[in-house]
Amino acid sequence: MIWFTRLWGRKREPSVPSFWSSISQGKSDEVGGLRYGGSVDCVNDLVRGFFRLMVMNKSHAVVFGPIGAGKSSLMKNALQCLPEDYAALVPDVVGGVEGYEGYTDYYAPYPINVVAELSPVILPSVLAETFEIAGEVNAITPTMARNLEVLAAWLLGLQPPPQGLDVSKYPRNLGGLIKLAEDAVNVGVIQGNLIESIYALIRRLSMVRHWMVDYETHPIIRRLLSGELRGKSVGIDLSVFEDDVQQWFYMIALMRALGRRGVRNVLIVLDEAHLFLHKRSSTLYRLLRIGRNRRFYFALISQSPSDFPDSVFNADRLFVEFPIPYLSFRDLIARRPSYKYAIGDTEPGIRPRGELEEHWRDVYVAILHIHSMTREAKEHFGPGLSTIPIKVNVEVQPKPNAVTLRRCVESVAPSMVDDLMNVIREYGFSHVGYNKLLEGVWRCIGA
Repeated sequence: MIWFTRLWGRKREPSVPSFWSSISQGKSDEVGGLRYGGSVDCVNDLVRGFFRLMVMNKSHAVVFGPIGAGKSSLMKNALQCLPEDYAALVPDVVGGVEGYEGYTDYYAPYPINVVAELSPVILPSVLAETFEIAGEVNAITPTMARNLEVLAAWLLGLQPPPQGLDVSKYPRNLGGLIKLAEDAVNVGVIQGNLIESIYALIRRLSMVRHWMVDYETHPIIRRLLSGELRGKSVGIDLSVFEDDVQQWFYMIALMRALGRRGVRNVLIVLDEAHLFLHKRSSTLYRLLRIGRNRRFYFALISQSPSDFPDSVFNADRLFVEFPIPYLSFRDLIARRPSYKYAIGDTEPGIRPRGELEEHWRDVYVAILHIHSMTREAKEHFGPGLSTIPIKVNVEVQPKPNAVTLRRCVESVAPSMVDDLMNVIREYGFSHVGYNKLLEGVWRCIGA
């Protein structure tokens, strides 16, 4: 049984069982007690095997640390060794080579038709939650929510529309829904006090409208929602969005679609995850609660642990702590670095009385905290809480055979790569004069 303890940089390491044996011998590098990512071993490397560790402990993970500490590199390493019976989803807010392009098996801006994929009952709450993140708590009133539900039901043929309103001429997407709402007022189907509410709803829908939520759902997303793609990872380039509100709407809609379909065996890397934990009834909170039962696990990433609600640290069992200089402005002006809390040092000044832990002594080093919650985890790490220093390989290379938007554009239109990339980012996969080329790219990125 492994039992790791950390006491201001000193360690005790008894015998290692065979499953993790090459952590300390063989393929996985070890220098000064650190466990280095970068080996070719997917099973016995705590960095490359991070997703396997989440699955083994049946736990979500919380990863926090300042910009450039190695959080994204940790995920990129883990994506090299995805468990074969799990799919991975990586929404990428950065985009391109600076983000996760090439590090997932599929990478592109994959659209989802929110009207077709979500029920009329769900759609109003997705819209409301989006604006709550933006600080507009009452942006969607009960009347607006009811109107949206009814309009969507008419559009999808789930309820008969009023006489004189032909819904068959409207596309079943967000644009069609907005046009239906406008025409319902114009032909007199909606009258009186409801008109103002409808116009307010149209304004809100127009704010979140983008081709990424107003176009046919890409086959890759359909396969993901159908529980396929196990052993594969999908990166979604969210940098195409013009506004954060549009990005949040897409993410919440996708998470709700995954929850609605009852998808199992999925690992989701969620950057700036605290934004989606603004209240206990949020979509992410719900998925975190039911995740263990569905084998649906999140790697929640943020720059500061204080951004997360306390419940995250109470409920989760796997944490990665990159060193944070100060926990607050008050600590900064008091010259009280965060490591002083760990070593119980109350003396003023930044110099510690005791020896610092490994993640303060080198770059790209973190402390892995694991609370063993399964029999297998207990056998490997011992009972209770263990802490292990890990060093992240920031030179991890992209997958040579990854399917990416850029590679597909280069294949379909090698003489006009930049032009076609710009068209897709601006207009999606349908634009006058480019449709044949765009169809080829659409198929190439995973159809």
